[in-house]
Amino acid sequence: VAGEVTLGGRRILVPRLRARSVDGAELVLPSFAYAAGRDPLDAHTLETLAVGVSTRAYQRTLDPLPAGRTEHAVAKSSVSRRFVALTQARLTTWLAQPLDALDVRVILIDGLHFRDHVILLALGITIDGYKHVLALREGTTENATVCKALLTDLRERGLDLDRPALFIVDGGTGLRKAIREHCGRAALVHRCQIHKARNVLEHLPETMRPRIGRALEEAYALPDAALAE
Repeated sequence: VAGEVTLGGRRILVPRLRARSVDGAELVLPSFAYAAGRDPLDAHTLETLAVGVSTRAYQRTLDPLPAGRTEHAVAKSSVSRRFVALTQARLTTWLAQPLDALDVRVILIDGLHFRDHVILLALGITIDGYKHVLALREGTTENATVCKALLTDLRERGLDLDRPALFIVDGGTGLRKAIREHCGRAALVHRCQIHKARNVLEHLPETMRPRIGRALEEAYALPDAALAE
């Protein structure tokens, strides 16, 4: 009968042998079941699009097939639907992952811009120095409601926000307000030096920015706060 197997990032049509047991029940051929699995197709799709190949160019990245073979699952719309479904499933699983096992002492929160969207991202640094992406929300650091939702999600998933922790943020007032309300005096909030320097330099003429930028870097590197100021 007609069947399909996965080969090199696509599905191809092949005839499938049928086998029956002595009592007449149809048997599954392990070799064909393995070849027909969609895991290799999904893995190839994720890897190809993750490195920057567009859905339109996906088919051109595949090895050529022998003459007479018919391929499927390579059209732009098919690749797009598969990629959306795979990434959505992974994102849903990741956003529900418990955080109670992480000993997080530093939390960096910032907004990443994607065209007209801003994604608020929380990055945690554990006591052993490893970084973990903790959560995300669509919104900005100026929006206190979005910031509260982000911190509420962290707490509900087991992250202890009641013990002392260092929060590194930009100048968004909404984010500072949300941290104060959720974490109280246990939270030490620090203005990100990169954001601060960027805001200062944007007020200066272009000719002054390199010199002032170096001065800011040297000041931040000093161990004496009074001397740095």
